[in-house]
This record gives sequence, structure tokens and C-alpha cells, in this order.
Amino acid sequence: MKRLRLAVRLSAIAFLMSAQNAIAQVTVREIPLDKCTPERAIFTTSLEASGRAAAFSPRIATSMKEVQAILDKYPDHANDTQTAVKNFLSPDDSVRMTQLFAISTQLNMFSFAEERLDRDFQVLLQMFTLARDGRDGKTDLMKRALATFQADENGNARTGGMEEASVTYVIALRHLFKDAQDLPQSTTSDKCSVDLSLDQEDGRAFSAVGAFERDPEFADLLRIRNKYHAVDGQPLDTAKMPTSEAKYATELQTTVQGKMRRIQDYHADLMNLRRLSALSVVIYEGTREDLIQLGGAQDNEAIAAIGAMSQARYKAASKDVQTIWNLWEKINEQNPTMRMKMLGDKK
Repeated sequence: MKRLRLAVRLSAIAFLMSAQNAIAQVTVREIPLDKCTPERAIFTTSLEASGRAAAFSPRIATSMKEVQAILDKYPDHANDTQTAVKNFLSPDDSVRMTQLFAISTQLNMFSFAEERLDRDFQVLLQMFTLARDGRDGKTDLMKRALATFQADENGNARTGGMEEASVTYVIALRHLFKDAQDLPQSTTSDKCSVDLSLDQEDGRAFSAVGAFERDPEFADLLRIRNKYHAVDGQPLDTAKMPTSEAKYATELQTTVQGKMRRIQDYHADLMNLRRLSALSVVIYEGTREDLIQLGGAQDNEAIAAIGAMSQARYKAASKDVQTIWNLWEKINEQNPTMRMKMLGDKK
């Protein structure tokens, strides 16, 4: 059995290397830094995972064809549903069949890990789009969240989908990290990545704050505040102003405060996307390690070892990643209809 596991591990490692070489022409690390935008980095990462998942299919199909070829050697048992396959195979065929099933099982699990990563980053891309639309005032995310979970036209509760997952995570993570003091560190890599693209986007968002004083509505509000000697940090006292000017000043305050709040929310959303991306990578890389170590084994001892490794990864993760990990579990528990489309769950 140990020899079989070693053979399956070596086979899996070799195939992972070939699958990596078979994916898209441009990987996320090859994107020039001046073109390393969140949209492109996230989409390319998703595309890479999708390509790797697709690369497993021919190998799995080849294994299954070999299984069928072995079974075809025993036509007398073609319709035999009573006899276990291992009882009529020759010793050599039995060994090979065991190898094929072990390899196919492991490759299927590798494919699932890639599909899960693909789905993670599809959700991340939608979350980024929602966050950007919120910053630009194109959508009210809280209203969008409430509308998302309303019953459909027939009065039936909506089942969990990618939009529900995206809106839920944007709102939930804003609340979860609203008082967070420890922010993700700035990325210093010279290669494009999802984390770097989000970090650079956050830098651009802060530049927008610095240029806010050139906003015409902000400038007009500042003029009115100076006119009436408003105290810094205090709201404008419109009771001392003519009615028409007071109304206009109130509207300006609301507009400017809304713009500032959207920029602040956008910064928070970008930090949360970095946290969520880190969680996805921890789970993905850990799953691949576990599957290689598992080597096609499915006995209780091997499965227990996988559970122990998963716990070790959780303890080694940053506090932010652990926090999101816990949130993910809670959302899954409280919204079972959303499980099939939430980050990391199988369709």
C-alpha cells in the first residue's frame, strides 16, 4: 500500500507540472505591473485555475478507458452484479485496477480544488465590481443586499447564488473588520498578483482622497463653512443662514459626506478582498499538499491525518484569515441553501 501511495504521489506531482504548463498563455505573474489591475489579475487567476481543472479531464478519461479495457478482458462477468470485481481479476489486473482508481480519485480531487479556486476568484471579481460600483455611487450595497434576498416573483425564497455570496461577503466583512487596527501589509513583490493589484488599487483610492479638495461640491461647501466661520469637525449651523442657502448647504453636506463615506468603504472593501484572497489561497495550497500526501489512500488513518494538517494550517494562518474562515463557516451553517455557491463549496 505504501508503494501504491508513493506511485500515486509521483504521478500526481508529474501531472500537476504538466497541467501547469498547459494553461493560458499569460499567467498572472506575467502581467506587466502597469497593467496589473484587480479586474485583470483576478480574472487571470480564475482562468488559470479553470485551465488546470480542464487539463485533468483527459488524464481521468484515459484512466477510465484503461479500466474499461481491463473489464472487457472478462466478458463472462460483463453483466455480473453479484461478484466483486477484485474476485475475478487476475493478480496483475487487480493491482493495476487499484492503481487506476487511486490515481483517478486523486486527479478528480485535484480538479475539484482547481474548480473551487476558480469559483473563489469569480466571487472575488464580482465583489470587486460591487465595491467599485459602490464607490462610484452606482449602487447602494445595503439596498442591493436586501433586494438580493427577497423572495422571487412566485414568493419562493431565492437559492444561494454567486450574487448572493458576493453581496453577503462585502457587507459581512465590512461589519466584521470595521474596528480592525491591523491592516494587510503593503505588497512589495515585483510580480503581478491579486494581492498586489488590490494593494495598488488602494493606493489609487487614497490618491483620490488627497485630490478631494478639488471636488467642486467640496469646494463650495468649504466656501460656505468659511463664510459662516464653522468650527472644524463640527457640522454647519444652518439655523443662522437664509433658508435657501441653508437648504443648499444641507444638500452639499449630505453629498460630500456620502462621497467621503463611499471612499472609506471602498478602502475597507479592498482590504477585505485581500483578506479573502489570502484565505482562498491558504485553503487551495493546503488542499493540494494534502492530496499529494494522501496518495490516493481513503482509509480512516489517512483521512484523520488530512484533518490534522487542515487544523495546523488554520492555526498557522494570520488572525485575519482565521476570522474570515470562522465567518465562512457561520454563513454556511446559517444559510444552507447558499452552500453550493459559497466560496470553496462544490456545486
